[in-house]
Amino acid sequence: MSATVAPILPDPVFMMSLYNERVRTGKERLHPWQIEVLMRFALPDSEFDYKNLVNRMNLVAANGSGKSAKCVAPAAVWQAMAFPNSTGVITSSSGGQLDRQTGAAIRHVCEQVNRLHGKEMWTLKYREYTYRPDSSADHVSKIYMYATDEAGKAEGYHPANSEGRFAYFVDEAKSVSDDIFKAVERCNGKSHWMNVSSPGAPLGFFYNAYCSSRWWNKKVTVYDCPHIKKDEVESAIEQFGENSPLFRSAYLAEFTSVNESVVIPFERILRQYREPAGLISDGVRRAGVDLSAGGDEQVVVIMDGNQMIGMEVFCLSDHRVITRKLVDIFRKWNLAGENINVDDGYTGRAVIDYLRDDKFEVVPVQFGGSAYNKTAYGNRGTEMWMNFERHLQYLRLFDDPVLRKQLASRYYKRSDATGKIILESKREARANGHGSPDRADAAVLALARIPLGYFSGAPRFEASQPSDEEVASQLISKIASDPTIRLTEEQIIQVTLQYRSLREARRSALPDKQNSAEPRRTRYDCTGMLASADKFGGSEEDQSTHLKYYGLSNY
Repeated sequence: MSATVAPILPDPVFMMSLYNERVRTGKERLHPWQIEVLMRFALPDSEFDYKNLVNRMNLVAANGSGKSAKCVAPAAVWQAMAFPNSTGVITSSSGGQLDRQTGAAIRHVCEQVNRLHGKEMWTLKYREYTYRPDSSADHVSKIYMYATDEAGKAEGYHPANSEGRFAYFVDEAKSVSDDIFKAVERCNGKSHWMNVSSPGAPLGFFYNAYCSSRWWNKKVTVYDCPHIKKDEVESAIEQFGENSPLFRSAYLAEFTSVNESVVIPFERILRQYREPAGLISDGVRRAGVDLSAGGDEQVVVIMDGNQMIGMEVFCLSDHRVITRKLVDIFRKWNLAGENINVDDGYTGRAVIDYLRDDKFEVVPVQFGGSAYNKTAYGNRGTEMWMNFERHLQYLRLFDDPVLRKQLASRYYKRSDATGKIILESKREARANGHGSPDRADAAVLALARIPLGYFSGAPRFEASQPSDEEVASQLISKIASDPTIRLTEEQIIQVTLQYRSLREARRSALPDKQNSAEPRRTRYDCTGMLASADKFGGSEEDQSTHLKYYGLSNY
């Protein structure tokens, strides 16, 4: 692998600065993580032992991050232009993805190269691209693309000669079968192997490669992509929750599984007690009532603002006796009927009628009823639990060991019939040894009608601003001396300035995390207006503790 890089194409970042007019003029900027990936791909022989090693890379990135168009395509085109007789192979499980994104990006770069040089240096065919800078030259490089539908298509590729570089790109790797990966592994002579995808389930070749020290990994979350609209991220958080598997996978680039998972990991419960939120009192007392049958506990949880102030536990069987007990509890805690959410199950239905006779117009809630978000959740109970999980970091709960265990023992799965997320039933919980979550259900019921964001604020984003970095000034003279590059002196200066700026953006953003953009939280009340610390109570220190936003990538 001793081929020499063409003098004016030291790396893909410079290639984009030279040939992409939007990048050259500053109308479009490569993100620091995109620059890091491209520079890793372009490691020279002096920094990587291509003779004995394969430059193995995994790019695990959020949906819509630009991984195919801004990483795969520039890397493949740059290799073809910088190294004579090189071969690039790009595969994906989706032919549409291959054509609409990766293929379109490659074609766009190649067309810009032809336009700038004023001749056809790239010959473009369907899923096959040939670079020949001069008809008399020996430099002929190829890029091939194919959709993976059988392992046999992945084999048969190899370097053009002993000196030619050979890069294999697996796009949307999470959807590519292990048989395809095994076939790629059997293609010897690779100089590079790059897997690119949003993450899937924590299993299979792609996940194992990500966990292997043999591979260089780059994880990119939505917060590394300022081109993704804040409104889209906020909407996803509202719909699914920032700790849901759907959000963590699509936006936080985490390998997750929604086949069967716990709603609230035990580590989060422990952290909740170690780092309690500040007190938020809105002057309203709310209660959740879980009315179980068959010898299980009946539980009333009382909340004042974000703080649990009471938990009444008893075990009765007669409906009228249960009703009298509840009336005593409601009066003891000075609760109004419209702020009491009662489990409207088999036992609850009769008790709710008796409570109305005692002038308590409580609010019936059916765990098995329809969810408000019917797209994601199979029933109201699942939705309430998922919403409670999102409220959790802002709550002050009793340090009750039974409650702790129950909160961390509620499981959910994806329904085979509808594809929606559903909680395991209490019958399934008992069969799986998880126990009946009566105290936890009561806590969830207490906040059943609290809107998301009531105790928390919307995420805020800041984009880091890159600064210039000195770059070899001879690039200007090298470009200017190439008669095939039709740029004005002003455009050549633009190329160099943009390249310097992009490299500096990478340097300033990546090594020092303090300089990178981080999401923050701002305090809003339930109407969406900015709220003051005085309105919600608690000292400024308490509010500061409460409003601290724990980085999503740590979950």
